[in-house]
Amino acid sequence: MLVPSVPSATRGPTLTRALAALRRSRASAAAHTGAAREGGEEVRLHRERLRALMADLLLAEERERRRLAVDLHDGLSQTIALTRIKLDALRRALGGKNGGALDEIAELIDQTNRAVRSISFELSPPVLHDFGLEPAVQWLVENIQERYGIEIALEDDGQPKPADEKTRVILFRSLRELLINAAKHSQAQRVRVCLSRAGECIDASVEDDGVGMEPEGIAVHGSGLFSIRERLGHVGGSMDIESAPGRGTKIRLCAPLTGAGQAKACRKP
Repeated sequence: MLVPSVPSATRGPTLTRALAALRRSRASAAAHTGAAREGGEEVRLHRERLRALMADLLLAEERERRRLAVDLHDGLSQTIALTRIKLDALRRALGGKNGGALDEIAELIDQTNRAVRSISFELSPPVLHDFGLEPAVQWLVENIQERYGIEIALEDDGQPKPADEKTRVILFRSLRELLINAAKHSQAQRVRVCLSRAGECIDASVEDDGVGMEPEGIAVHGSGLFSIRERLGHVGGSMDIESAPGRGTKIRLCAPLTGAGQAKACRKP
């Protein structure tokens, strides 16, 4: 805003005061604009730090899960195997006596072994780290179906989808949370999971035929959806939600593939 130039000789006291007030107002506005810009930049940097922290925390948690799963499997599995060997030796030593009681003990040992394997896989499925995202999602779909009795269809376009460890973990844990939410809260009968490649990005969507959400219910702040969005944002990804009451919900996740960097194409679904 330009302050009009008026020769000092023609200025009256009122005009002089008005011009001075105008200059002070402009200076104040410029100061506030600068402060707003600095404040906006500070907010942006704070959000980026928050996203990085959330993503790094999830990755650290996954590595700790994997360590615990390996320790649980290796430690208890060896003990269980040794117990089974001792039981078989005791069976032979008894020469067929107390066979029914020994059979019950053997069944309990087998149940314990299955429980250990199940807990180990729940903590950190080895398939995610050994074979990649697609086989891990296949295992996840089968696991959720078995646990909750809900029909889930998995579609994969068959395209290669190389992703680094952080992106794999973020997508896998996000899909797990979305599937559990659909199974427990959406009253859905059927769920569809789609994995596809779009250029240098991977798309992963979860769609259900449940009760859906009100438009205001789609707000993600303070919810698990907010965490998913922020973690994806850290790796250059995005999340899009489509929902309406009685029409189900579709949530689409997008993240850059290995080598794509902070792909802008993945920011907007």
